[in-house]
Amino acid sequence: MVASSVVNKGARNRYDELDGLRALSVLGIVAFHMFPATGLWFTVNLFFVLSGFFITTNLRASDRSSLWRYVAVFYRKRIVRIVPLYLCYLGVLAGLYGTIMSLGVLPRYSTSLLTFTYNLTRAAPDWICNEYFTHFWSLSVEMQFYLIWPWVMVFCPARWLPAVCVGIIGATPLWRYELSEWFLAHGVPLNAIADCVYWSTLGHFDAFAAGALVAMFLGASESSRRRWQQAGFLLLVLAGVGNIFYLGAVPGYDAKLLVSLGYPIHNTHALQHIWAGSVLTIAWATLVWRLVGDREGVWWFTRLLRRASFVDIGRVSYGMYIWHWLVLITLFEYVPTQSTLLRVVIVFPAASAVTYLLAKCSNRLIEAPAQRYFR
Repeated sequence: MVASSVVNKGARNRYDELDGLRALSVLGIVAFHMFPATGLWFTVNLFFVLSGFFITTNLRASDRSSLWRYVAVFYRKRIVRIVPLYLCYLGVLAGLYGTIMSLGVLPRYSTSLLTFTYNLTRAAPDWICNEYFTHFWSLSVEMQFYLIWPWVMVFCPARWLPAVCVGIIGATPLWRYELSEWFLAHGVPLNAIADCVYWSTLGHFDAFAAGALVAMFLGASESSRRRWQQAGFLLLVLAGVGNIFYLGAVPGYDAKLLVSLGYPIHNTHALQHIWAGSVLTIAWATLVWRLVGDREGVWWFTRLLRRASFVDIGRVSYGMYIWHWLVLITLFEYVPTQSTLLRVVIVFPAASAVTYLLAKCSNRLIEAPAQRYFR
């Protein structure tokens, strides 16, 4: 791989294919929350890889003549992009407080939600799952990554950054292992260990670093990118198939393994909570690398993702992620069915459509005005 000079131009160009990839990712997350036995949970890792790519690309293109301006501009953009809609949604939940019984726990988590530290609450012995805001653990991970990465890029010499990223990718499984041992030693139940590790920021640093590495090395040949992408997905499939065979002898997994694609969520058997994130990181990073290098649209998948419908959904994917659980809970009340067929045919399309419309509205009424105002 050779460093590409087009990286510094990347911040001025839209990667429509990555917007399309975001669309598939957010739809996969909506589908997973409707069908939790599936392996669609790992599309969250793809969002982290994309974040690492975009943040690194933008930081490399930023003006570094003034450290204060460099850092201030970055954080202003991130805050304006994330916070207004986020606070709006929390305001909606606050407005519903008292009318929905399950929101009675909202005050308990209000501080962690407002400070983007909600992911740190998972290891608490009295932790309570609440679908209205449980998905905000990933936003906490993102914001904590933003606190660290600009400073890494400021103080780390550019020629060392690729080696730093490779080191992070290699070290992250060790961090996951140490985290799991620490949680276990501090009384966290075994059935919650995988979840606690998955919610940790350290547990996802390999995904961010892999995205950053893609941003640094774009100038490879099509054949090289294709081989790496094929190898990444071959690893994903082989690890999943191996896990299916291994877990096939474990009671309780026989009915779930195939639909989980070999990656049942929250699983500590075969140390999946240690290695699965690394496999996903490699697969997604090689996919992103091939897509961003295919500027001519040679690959059919690139052309598919550049279709206007996918790009449009991808550009409001953040809003869809924010709103989707509120929509799902409401629909489950009106269509209280456990039928997989009905959920596939009726509930999933309805949930996706309503979530998309909410995201489009909030983009026009909240996100876009906020960005114009603070520009």
